[in-house]
Amino acid sequence: MDSFKILLVMIFQTVGVLSTLNCPLNETEWKVKSKAKVCQGSDVYHCLVVEDGKARTEKCKEKTLIMNGYCPIFTYDDYIHWKICNKTGCPNKHFPSDEVYKFPVCFNIESEGKDFLGRLESRQDNTLPLKIGIPVGIIAALVVAAIIVIVVMKKRRYTPTCEYFIS
Repeated sequence: MDSFKILLVMIFQTVGVLSTLNCPLNETEWKVKSKAKVCQGSDVYHCLVVEDGKARTEKCKEKTLIMNGYCPIFTYDDYIHWKICNKTGCPNKHFPSDEVYKFPVCFNIESEGKDFLGRLESRQDNTLPLKIGIPVGIIAALVVAAIIVIVVMKKRRYTPTCEYFIS
Protein backbone atom coordinates (compact mmCIF):
# COMPACT_ATOMS: atom_id res chain seq x y z
CA MET A 1 0.00 0.00 0.00
CA ASP A 2 1.31 3.40 -0.89
CA SER A 3 1.83 5.17 2.43
CA PHE A 4 1.69 8.57 0.70
CA LYS A 5 -1.95 7.87 -0.36
CA ILE A 6 -2.87 6.85 3.18
CA LEU A 7 -1.25 10.01 4.55
CA LEU A 8 -3.13 12.24 2.10
CA VAL A 9 -6.45 10.54 2.85
CA MET A 10 -5.85 10.93 6.58
CA ILE A 11 -4.95 14.62 6.20
CA PHE A 12 -7.97 15.34 4.00
CA GLN A 13 -10.27 13.46 6.37
CA THR A 14 -8.87 15.33 9.36
CA VAL A 15 -9.58 18.72 7.82
CA GLY A 16 -12.87 17.50 6.37
CA VAL A 17 -12.11 17.97 2.67
CA LEU A 18 -13.08 14.49 1.51
CA SER A 19 -16.12 14.17 3.73
CA THR A 20 -17.74 17.24 2.21
CA LEU A 21 -17.84 15.66 -1.26
CA ASN A 22 -21.45 15.06 -2.16
CA CYS A 23 -22.09 12.22 -4.55
CA PRO A 24 -24.77 12.63 -7.25
CA LEU A 25 -28.17 11.55 -6.00
CA ASN A 26 -29.91 10.84 -9.31
CA GLU A 27 -29.14 9.64 -12.82
CA THR A 28 -29.00 13.16 -14.31
CA GLU A 29 -26.47 14.43 -11.74
CA TRP A 30 -24.50 11.18 -12.11
CA LYS A 31 -24.24 11.63 -15.91
CA VAL A 32 -23.09 15.24 -15.54
CA LYS A 33 -20.34 14.25 -13.09
CA SER A 34 -19.44 11.27 -15.26
CA LYS A 35 -18.90 13.48 -18.32
CA ALA A 36 -16.81 15.91 -16.29
CA LYS A 37 -14.58 13.09 -14.95
CA VAL A 38 -13.76 11.73 -18.47
CA CYS A 39 -13.07 8.10 -17.69
CA GLN A 40 -11.02 6.00 -20.13
CA GLY A 41 -11.53 2.52 -21.60
CA SER A 42 -13.87 0.25 -19.65
CA ASP A 43 -13.63 2.44 -16.54
CA VAL A 44 -16.74 4.40 -15.56
CA TYR A 45 -17.42 7.16 -13.04
CA HIS A 46 -17.95 6.13 -9.42
CA CYS A 47 -18.58 8.21 -6.32
CA LEU A 48 -18.36 6.01 -3.23
CA VAL A 49 -17.61 6.01 0.46
CA VAL A 50 -14.00 5.16 1.37
CA GLU A 51 -13.57 1.86 3.22
CA ASP A 52 -13.24 3.33 6.72
CA GLY A 53 -16.65 4.96 6.25
CA LYS A 54 -15.41 8.48 7.02
CA ALA A 55 -15.21 10.07 3.56
CA ARG A 56 -16.45 9.95 -0.04
CA THR A 57 -14.36 10.14 -3.18
CA GLU A 58 -14.74 10.00 -6.97
CA LYS A 59 -12.76 7.67 -9.22
CA CYS A 60 -12.92 6.01 -12.60
CA LYS A 61 -13.13 2.24 -12.13
CA GLU A 62 -14.58 -0.72 -13.98
CA LYS A 63 -18.12 -1.35 -12.75
CA THR A 64 -18.94 -4.47 -10.82
CA LEU A 65 -22.13 -6.19 -9.69
CA ILE A 66 -23.15 -5.42 -6.10
CA MET A 67 -25.34 -7.95 -4.32
CA ASN A 68 -28.56 -6.97 -2.58
CA GLY A 69 -28.06 -5.87 1.01
CA TYR A 70 -24.61 -4.38 0.30
CA CYS A 71 -23.21 -0.97 -0.62
CA PRO A 72 -20.13 -0.47 -2.80
CA ILE A 73 -17.08 1.22 -1.25
CA PHE A 74 -13.56 2.16 -2.33
CA THR A 75 -10.72 0.36 -0.58
CA TYR A 76 -7.47 2.17 0.21
CA ASP A 77 -5.93 0.05 -2.56
CA ASP A 78 -8.29 1.70 -5.09
CA TYR A 79 -10.55 -1.29 -5.59
CA ILE A 80 -14.33 -1.41 -5.43
CA HIS A 81 -15.44 -3.64 -2.58
CA TRP A 82 -18.71 -3.77 -0.63
CA LYS A 83 -19.98 -3.45 2.91
CA ILE A 84 -23.14 -4.84 4.44
CA CYS A 85 -25.98 -2.35 4.70
CA ASN A 86 -28.38 -2.73 7.60
CA LYS A 87 -30.29 0.55 7.46
CA THR A 88 -33.59 1.63 5.95
CA GLY A 89 -33.25 2.11 2.20
CA CYS A 90 -30.53 -0.49 1.63
CA PRO A 91 -30.32 -2.11 -1.81
CA ASN A 92 -32.98 -4.80 -2.13
CA LYS A 93 -31.68 -6.14 -5.47
CA HIS A 94 -28.41 -6.67 -7.31
CA PHE A 95 -27.16 -3.55 -9.11
CA PRO A 96 -24.13 -2.29 -11.06
CA SER A 97 -21.73 -0.31 -8.87
CA ASP A 98 -22.16 2.78 -11.06
CA GLU A 99 -25.87 2.89 -10.22
CA VAL A 100 -25.37 3.35 -6.49
CA TYR A 101 -27.14 6.73 -6.72
CA LYS A 102 -30.38 4.71 -6.62
CA PHE A 103 -29.55 3.88 -2.98
CA PRO A 104 -28.66 7.15 -1.20
CA VAL A 105 -28.14 5.34 2.11
CA CYS A 106 -24.89 4.02 0.58
CA PHE A 107 -23.46 7.55 0.62
CA ASN A 108 -23.71 7.95 4.41
CA ILE A 109 -20.42 8.50 6.19
CA GLU A 110 -19.82 7.81 9.86
CA SER A 111 -18.19 11.11 10.75
CA GLU A 112 -21.31 13.06 9.88
CA GLY A 113 -23.39 11.06 12.33
CA LYS A 114 -26.45 11.92 10.26
CA ASP A 115 -28.97 10.01 8.27
CA PHE A 116 -29.59 10.70 4.60
CA LEU A 117 -31.77 13.71 5.34
CA GLY A 118 -28.97 15.20 7.42
CA ARG A 119 -26.59 14.74 4.51
CA LEU A 120 -28.94 16.64 2.24
CA GLU A 121 -28.85 19.54 4.68
CA SER A 122 -25.06 19.47 4.55
CA ARG A 123 -25.23 20.35 0.84
CA GLN A 124 -25.89 23.90 1.98
CA ASP A 125 -22.58 23.85 3.91
CA ASN A 126 -20.38 26.68 2.64
CA THR A 127 -17.40 25.86 4.85
CA LEU A 128 -15.39 23.98 2.19
CA PRO A 129 -13.29 27.06 1.30
CA LEU A 130 -12.49 27.47 4.99
CA LYS A 131 -11.65 23.78 5.36
CA ILE A 132 -9.25 24.05 2.43
CA GLY A 133 -8.01 27.55 3.19
CA ILE A 134 -6.85 26.87 6.74
CA PRO A 135 -4.52 23.96 5.86
CA VAL A 136 -3.24 25.78 2.76
CA GLY A 137 -2.59 28.90 4.84
CA ILE A 138 -0.72 26.90 7.47
CA ILE A 139 1.39 25.18 4.82
CA ALA A 140 2.12 28.53 3.13
CA ALA A 141 3.17 30.06 6.46
CA LEU A 142 5.50 27.12 7.14
CA VAL A 143 7.07 27.45 3.68
CA VAL A 144 7.62 31.20 4.18
CA ALA A 145 9.14 30.57 7.63
CA ALA A 146 11.46 27.92 6.17
CA ILE A 147 12.59 30.31 3.42
CA ILE A 148 13.27 33.05 5.97
CA VAL A 149 15.32 30.65 8.11
CA ILE A 150 17.35 29.54 5.07
CA VAL A 151 18.01 33.14 3.97
CA VAL A 152 19.08 34.19 7.47
CA MET A 153 21.38 31.18 7.80
CA LYS A 154 23.01 31.89 4.44
CA LYS A 155 23.53 35.57 5.30
CA ARG A 156 25.19 34.61 8.59
CA ARG A 157 27.47 32.21 6.78
CA TYR A 158 28.58 34.80 4.19
CA THR A 159 28.72 37.93 6.36
CA PRO A 160 32.20 39.48 5.87
CA THR A 161 34.20 40.12 9.02
CA CYS A 162 35.99 43.36 9.91
CA GLU A 163 39.35 41.76 9.04
CA TYR A 164 38.16 41.48 5.44
CA PHE A 165 37.68 45.24 5.17
CA ILE A 166 40.94 46.13 6.97
CA SER A 167 43.25 44.06 4.77
